Amino acid sequence: MSDTVYVVDLFHDRPIEGFANFEGSPHHFRCEFDHDADEYSDVYCLTPISAATLQLVVERWQIWLRWNAAFRAGETSLDTHPALPNENARYDELKKAVCQALKDSETAVYRARAKFLPNETVEWTRVSS
Repeated sequence: MSDTVYVVDLFHDRPIEGFANFEGSPHHFRCEFDHDADEYSDVYCLTPISAATLQLVVERWQIWLRWNAAFRAGETSLDTHPALPNENARYDELKKAVCQALKDSETAVYRARAKFLPNETVEWTRVSS
């Protein structure tokens, strides 16, 4: 069964960090880095987040999507990244709130391999610690 991917914050040949459901509930995911191989591994750490945090994440993502659309249309420049000037303060508030929520919820972590699908879903396979 596949889970919804809400946001991909970092992409390097594949999603590295973002937010998706894991076993039906919202989680932050981050790919583990393999220092011996000097590249990202195929294992992700998953941390549960609240529904309220997910709302903040999605709002922040929507602000970035509006910036990206304006940038691609030539209506804004790269120096305004990651938000249009009228949304910059809100973006910063959301970023801080999401970072704080992640710091507060780092205790319960799962590990899993991911198969990201083109329909903005992911299939997770748990791995043992």
